[in-house]
Amino acid sequence: MQTVRDIPIQSRSVAGKIFSYKNNKLISYESQLELAFIYHLEFTPNVKSYIEQPIKVYYKTGKRKIFFIPDFIVYYSDFHIKPLIVEIKYSQELQERKNYVKRKISILKSYADENNMNFRLITEKELLGNKLENYKFLYGYIPEPTHIIEFVELKQLIIDFVKEKIRTTPKEVIDTLGESLEEKAKLLTLVWHLLANNILTTDLNKPLTNNSLIGLNLSDTKNYNAVLFMINTI
Repeated sequence: MQTVRDIPIQSRSVAGKIFSYKNNKLISYESQLELAFIYHLEFTPNVKSYIEQPIKVYYKTGKRKIFFIPDFIVYYSDFHIKPLIVEIKYSQELQERKNYVKRKISILKSYADENNMNFRLITEKELLGNKLENYKFLYGYIPEPTHIIEFVELKQLIIDFVKEKIRTTPKEVIDTLGESLEEKAKLLTLVWHLLANNILTTDLNKPLTNNSLIGLNLSDTKNYNAVLFMINTI
């Protein structure tokens, strides 16, 4: 399935594109809230892929046949979880365009029910906050840092250290394992990389700093936040 509508980027618009590691391509968004949702998806391990502006859902009003386009469809690695149709809206818009939004939600929900999918309306209340800011910071650390020649050795060194300590901090990691400033810089980069890839874990609801408590992620990542944005389904 491909995007059914291109999102124009205008001088006064907050629309844009961001590279998706889940989809291995650029993904378009038409609001900062949609961009926030993309960050959340990228850091949810059980999300396999997602599509923006994915389908046209047609319906009749009188003699006219018109359509709505949801913002996203999300697909999960766990095949037991139905694909999720998502509509992103600011709370203010829900009030200002109440009738329009209500009709759109009704049409999209009916389509989801008829096609073995779930539907969810998401607002800024579920997307904004410390977790989002941490995701933005860690996003650039998802790819393997190819400039670090000793990547494999240093990565394992950090994992072994954290495993032995059980709980530690990025500062303790680099102060203990790094001798020079250059080594400490490499180690810190790798700590962020390991956090970004869910190998190390921390409380992302709190601001991420060099003194944040971190540990080894021993959970089954396939089940981690598996139903993110699917609870309280409308």
